[in-house]
Amino acid sequence: MPIRLFFRREESSACSERVVFPDFHKSALLPEGAVTPIELPATKPGEYQFHCQMVMLRGTLVVR
Repeated sequence: MPIRLFFRREESSACSERVVFPDFHKSALLPEGAVTPIELPATKPGEYQFHCQMVMLRGTLVVR
């Protein structure tokens, strides 16, 4: 089933204005103070990295 994530950007650094999911070839702008939904396709279980546009802020999406 597809994945829907919600991001809320709470600070104003230019680094955090975009989230990038390289394994899914997907990115999205994150307006400051807003909740932004990100839709990702169904995928196999595993760990998928995501980061800001400058690769300074990072995270891992774990699919089970």
